[in-house]
Amino acid sequence: MKLSWFLSAGYPATKVNKKTKRLHQFVYGRYHGPIPPGGEIDHEDRNKLDNVPRNLRAVTHSVNNANGKKRRDNTSGYKGVSWDKRDKKWYAKICKDGKQMNLGLFTDLLDAARAVNAAYREYFPEVAIPNPGVEREEECAV
Repeated sequence: MKLSWFLSAGYPATKVNKKTKRLHQFVYGRYHGPIPPGGEIDHEDRNKLDNVPRNLRAVTHSVNNANGKKRRDNTSGYKGVSWDKRDKKWYAKICKDGKQMNLGLFTDLLDAARAVNAAYREYFPEVAIPNPGVEREEECAV
């Protein structure tokens, strides 16, 4: 069977029985077996075009969202950080299992980004920190 490939929301995809099937679904199924119930396939390096087996993993929806890029409408430059107009401070938050977790209000933008990184370390240890480059030296020491 010859398949014709195209991009679907940035993912390589094809049609099988009139349904869109993404390349990472084929690759994951071939090398790792079926996706666990309630699981999603995550590209560990966040690159939708990198579909090698070692880059694909089954995760929860919450982890898959945590490993995503910052939103297109982000104005702070940091994932999980936005400006609170009422309090005139930076608001830090993450989402876990469909629930928003308030991490606090901060006068300093970098402190808000660090709070998001700390929450990721606690709640999403399998995901890279979302705001690299904001850590203080003492936090980075091993």
